[in-house]
Amino acid sequence: MPGDDRQILRRTRALAALPSRFTAFEQRQAAFEAEMREHRAELREHQDSLSAALSEIRGASREIRRLIEERVLAEAESTELVGKLLQRAEARLEALERDPSPQAR
Repeated sequence: MPGDDRQILRRTRALAALPSRFTAFEQRQAAFEAEMREHRAELREHQDSLSAALSEIRGASREIRRLIEERVLAEAESTELVGKLLQRAEARLEALERDPSPQAR
């Protein structure tokens, strides 16, 4: 029986400590939940800043594409003009070769 009394006493003490243990558990849980809310808020801020940065990059990319397209178009027009000038110069040369007289010039 003396061993039974000790076991009952231990169980009684353990049961008596349960409310404080449960309170401590609830406090840790509340602290954890508060920390999670804080991390979620930080994560949202980072996502917002990343979204803003991506939008800026997309805008810069569109502007670069527009500038490149303009440059390619301008170069194509320049090439076409140079080609026409060369054709005219060749036509004049051929005309001069056929009729080298000063009147043909």
